[in-house]
Amino acid sequence: MQYAFDAGEPFRMTYEQHVARGVQETMAEEDKDEFPLYSNTGVFAGMARTWWFQAIASCAVLLNTIWLGVDAQINNAPTIYTASDFVQTVENLFCCYFSWEIAVRFCAYRHKRSCLTDGWFVFDSLLVILLVGETWLLPLYLFIKGSDGKSTGRGGWSMLRLARMMRLTRLARLAPEVMTLMKGFLAAIRSVFFTMLLLIVLVYVFAIIFKTQSVGDPELESIFPDVFRAAWVLILQGVFMDGPTQVLDQIKVNSYSLTAVFFVFIILSSFTIMNMLIGILCNVIAQVSDNDANEALEARFRASLLTLLEVHDKDGDQQLHSDEFDLFVNNPEVITLLKRNDVNANDLRQLKTVLYEQAIAPDKSNRSSMSTRWKNSDQLHFEDFVKAVLRLRGANTATVSDIVNVRDYLRIRLDELQEATFAGPPISSRSSHTTVQQGEVSEDEMGPRICAQASFLDTASNPRMASPGQFEEITRLLTEQASRLNDMDTKQSLRQDQLMARHACLQEEVHTLHEELTSLQMALLSPRTPL
Repeated sequence: MQYAFDAGEPFRMTYEQHVARGVQETMAEEDKDEFPLYSNTGVFAGMARTWWFQAIASCAVLLNTIWLGVDAQINNAPTIYTASDFVQTVENLFCCYFSWEIAVRFCAYRHKRSCLTDGWFVFDSLLVILLVGETWLLPLYLFIKGSDGKSTGRGGWSMLRLARMMRLTRLARLAPEVMTLMKGFLAAIRSVFFTMLLLIVLVYVFAIIFKTQSVGDPELESIFPDVFRAAWVLILQGVFMDGPTQVLDQIKVNSYSLTAVFFVFIILSSFTIMNMLIGILCNVIAQVSDNDANEALEARFRASLLTLLEVHDKDGDQQLHSDEFDLFVNNPEVITLLKRNDVNANDLRQLKTVLYEQAIAPDKSNRSSMSTRWKNSDQLHFEDFVKAVLRLRGANTATVSDIVNVRDYLRIRLDELQEATFAGPPISSRSSHTTVQQGEVSEDEMGPRICAQASFLDTASNPRMASPGQFEEITRLLTEQASRLNDMDTKQSLRQDQLMARHACLQEEVHTLHEELTSLQMALLSPRTPL
C-alpha cells in the first residue's frame, strides 16, 4: 500500500520510495555548512567553498613551513633583496599566493564586517600582514633609506617569519585528533600547574635536606655546595633520571642515609609525581575526546531532528502540536533516526502526556496558592522537544537530579489530588449558583429573613408587647427554619458521604502512585544492562 507522509511540506515520497533509497545511507549524509558566513552566490564565494581551494591552501601552508627550514639552511643574507634570486622568487611566490587567498576569502563573505567575527580569518590576516611587511615593505624601506640591512641582522624583522609556522594550526582542523590533543592540553593546564608546584616544593625540601646534611664532608659539599646547586642536581638526576648512578656512587661512599634519602626522592618525584602527571594528562584528554564525540553526535542528532520537525510543522510556528506529535513519532524516518541515536520511540510515545504538561509558577501575591501547578498544553516548542529526546538516549545515566525531578513531579501531583479531595469552594459560595425552586427561600435571602425573625423574637421576649397574630407568625417562621435546617443537614450529610467515597478512591490512587514511584526509583538506581 502506497501512501505519502502526511507532513507540513508538500508531497515528498511514498513509503516504498523511502525504504528503497536506503534509510541508513540517507541519514548518514549530513548537510552541514562549514562556511555559514560565506555568501551563497558569487564567484569568490563559490571558489572559497570548493574542496580544491582548501586543499591548495593546506599544501601551501605545509610547503611554506618546509621552506622556512630550507631558507634557514641555505640563506645567510640579512634581507630578502640581498639574498639569491632563487630565495627572492620563492618568497615572492608565497607572499603573492597568501595575499590572493586572504583576498578571495574576504570577498566570499556575505557581509564584509562578518570577517571580524571569524577567528581563523583574523589570525591568517595578521600572518599575511607580517609576511607582506617582511617580504615587500621592509626591503622597500631599507632601499629608500639606503641601508644594506646588515645592522638588523637575521634576528630582527626576519624573526617574524617564524610566526608563519603558526599556520600549521590550520592543518589541525583537518585532523580532529590533533585538535583533541590541543584541547586536552588547554584543559589540563590547571592540573599540570599544581602538579609542577608540588614537584617544586618537593625539590626545595630535599635540596635543603641535602645541603644541611652535607656540611663537614668535602666530597658531599662539592656535590651540594648550596641549595640552588642541590636543587639543580635533584632535578636533572633525580626527576629526569639523567644518569643518577654517578651521583649515587659518590653519595654512597660518604653516607648511606643520604643514599636512602636520594632513593626516596627518586620514588616520590620521578615515579610518583611524574607518572601522576602523565595519568592526569591521559585522563583529561580522554574526557575531552569523549565530550567532543558526544557533542558532535548530539549536534548531528539535533540538526536532523530540527530538519524533520520543520517538515512536520504545518503552520510554521516552530511548535509541535499534539496531533503533529503522533504523526512525527510514527514516521519511519524518525524511528530510524531515534534508533541510530539509542532512543526508544516507545518511551517517547509514553512521555507524550508529560511533555505537554507545563509548570505554572506559584502566585506570590496569593498565599493560598504558593505551590507549583501543572496545566495541559496543546503545543511544545522544538527546542524543548529536542532537549527531552536527548535526555532519553540510552547512553545517559540516571543522576540524582533526575530522581529529584521525578519525586518533585509526583509530589506535586499527589498534592493536587489531596487538595482536590478536601478543598473546594465553601457552601455559601456554591449555594449562590444553585437553582431556587418554587416555595423555597434562597440562601441569599436568608440574612433578611433571619433579621426579621430576630425582631419577632425580641417582641416575643416581652409577652405584653406581642399580639396573638405575631405569635402565630413567629411559630410559622420557626417551623420553616427548622425544616430548612433539617434539609440542609441532610444535604450536607449526603455531600459528606460523597466526599468520603471520593477520598477513598483518591487514597487508592495515591497508594498506586506511591508504588510506581518506588519502582521507578529502584529502576533508576539499579545498574543499566549493557546493550
